[in-house]
Amino acid sequence: MMRLELFDRFRRMGAPEFDGSSDPLIAEEWLSDVQMILNFMDINEREKVRCVTFVLKKDARYWWETVALRRDVNIMNWDDFVQEFNTKYFNMRAMNLQQKEFNELKQGTLTVTEAVRKFTQLSRLCPHLVPTET
Repeated sequence: MMRLELFDRFRRMGAPEFDGSSDPLIAEEWLSDVQMILNFMDINEREKVRCVTFVLKKDARYWWETVALRRDVNIMNWDDFVQEFNTKYFNMRAMNLQQKEFNELKQGTLTVTEAVRKFTQLSRLCPHLVPTET
């Protein structure tokens, strides 16, 4: 499949752009969204990397250019990309802040629906703190 045709398919499926947000929730949501699209497209590992790197903008694009200086991104597979992405956007400081926010979450002025949504978002980043169904 030609690269332009591949990218057009990726964009038509609603692939979001990522600007390099330091918020782990935004980074996790973006990665989850693009993984779902890529899995549906049923493409090879290197094509996945080519698609997602094309929707990196601003700080994320600069980060990717830095990765390309120290690695051969033309042979990079999806797992390599995810590892690089996680190292950058799920750093310990940001994760600790999210865990602290999760531990201190209170409904306060939030509606029940808003509080549940916030709980669910934060719990995805610290599943070890969420009790099991039992």
